[in-house]
Amino acid sequence: MLLKSNIMLYFILFIAFLGLIFGVLLRKYTLEEIKQGRYYLFILSKLTLFFILIAVVYYSPISLASIIAFVIGFLSVYLIKRIYFYLGLTLFLSFLINNNLILIISSLIFIYGLTKGSYIAQNKEILNSFVLFMLPFLLYFFSQAFFYSHLISWLSAGALVKFLISKDL
Repeated sequence: MLLKSNIMLYFILFIAFLGLIFGVLLRKYTLEEIKQGRYYLFILSKLTLFFILIAVVYYSPISLASIIAFVIGFLSVYLIKRIYFYLGLTLFLSFLINNNLILIISSLIFIYGLTKGSYIAQNKEILNSFVLFMLPFLLYFFSQAFFYSHLISWLSAGALVKFLISKDL
């Protein structure tokens, strides 16, 4: 049973990240339409980030430590400037927090990937995003991550707020 759940976990990870690759393919074949709809893609990307943020905050308890984690997450964007690290962190935490949250977060990351991928012009950025997306899953090997999952979720929420209010995608 454990092997089956691990295979499902990797499948969900792959499908969630696949949105970015489909977005790049969408750009390649519909470049003219992407240029015309750039504003609407920007709005869609901000909306999906907002819904991811709402889902994370809804399932996370609030305390003084969580507010501090939120501020640290907000400021950590200045160190790690790629959003896919924080999306991977959010998806990892959804595996720890709630089974219903896994489907919501992975679907929203897929939709965000479609919009983000339509802005990507270099294939190197896809590989960088993939590595950063998978990096938070190394926390799985540390047993302490399970105990501090609510703080880590507030950290990722702070980072998502920073990306949400930024003017770029």
